[in-house]
Amino acid sequence: VTLKGAQPLEWLMDIADKKRLKLKNQDGQAVIPALELMPFEPRAFLSPRRQIQSAAEVWFGLQRNWWQGGDGDLGKPFPEVASLWPYVRNFSDGWAFKPVATDAEAASLVGSDADTEGWETRDLGIWSGDHPTVHRAVFRREFEVPDDWNDGKVKLWLRAWAGGKTLSKHADIYLDGKRIDRKSKYGISGKVMKEAVAGSRHVLALDIRGEGVSDRGSYSEAWLSYLPRPAASQDLAGTWQISSDTVRFERDVSLPGEWDGWQARRTAVIPENHRRDQVFLRCDGSAQVTGLIINGRWIRQDHHQIAEEWLINITPWVKFGEENEIILGRLNDAGKGNVRAVSLDYYGPGSMFP
Repeated sequence: VTLKGAQPLEWLMDIADKKRLKLKNQDGQAVIPALELMPFEPRAFLSPRRQIQSAAEVWFGLQRNWWQGGDGDLGKPFPEVASLWPYVRNFSDGWAFKPVATDAEAASLVGSDADTEGWETRDLGIWSGDHPTVHRAVFRREFEVPDDWNDGKVKLWLRAWAGGKTLSKHADIYLDGKRIDRKSKYGISGKVMKEAVAGSRHVLALDIRGEGVSDRGSYSEAWLSYLPRPAASQDLAGTWQISSDTVRFERDVSLPGEWDGWQARRTAVIPENHRRDQVFLRCDGSAQVTGLIINGRWIRQDHHQIAEEWLINITPWVKFGEENEIILGRLNDAGKGNVRAVSLDYYGPGSMFP
């Protein structure tokens, strides 16, 4: 790691152990030598500072010149989502859009064979900026399920990441003319689509009624995801120890089953013959389990939990051929719900993360 700056540095202080880390000088730049990091491991250092009375001026100068750095192509587009994660198809753009009277019959507009000639084409989102008088509209979009999504679960998503409502008022949601959600406020959180077989084509339609002045429409994008069937799966059903305070594990509970607590703990031997595989913990249920501690390492989902079924890659922290301590946990407090399934799923090298 090379540190660039006008002020030459000779050392940094590691916040974790309060020890000084001596830096190397390479072509006039300070270099941190041999910095080893585990996956997702943060490291923080303090550097000698200038006089405190000049801190505001230095910070202003940094912010003012921030965007002048870099030699890359500023016009280069961001990578497509599918190139970063192969099992997602983003439905952000390419929607046919038609304003509808609030008391109109919309059946002919949401059917799979509706004629969209003359409809506006736009991204899924808020329409009130350029259609300030429209309080109801239909969005339609065709999509095709990839041919190689042929052995697993295909899920549909229409869900805001920031919590709260996904739609400004509510919407009826249709797939191929069939209503799959009525007066939905919160959208769809990973609905398994049995109709979405590999290579099939479908039409997704949203009949949205908006409210408010400036935010009528959808707060969310829509997308399709695919969860391949694992090469092998290890069911973690059985007796778990439950804790209501994260300190004392004093009650036994059977999972899958009802959850009433903050954390649940058990051990499991992860077979040596899976050493070359990627190991995922899969959990499904309404207990709002946010993540897990695997052998003392806390790993969690994205900041906002929008789905009841999730997977987390725990491969870097697994002890193959040995007992592993697994602690499932909610984020902020104890609570009630259920766990429908919990397992260790094994995927071959490169099958989930090419």
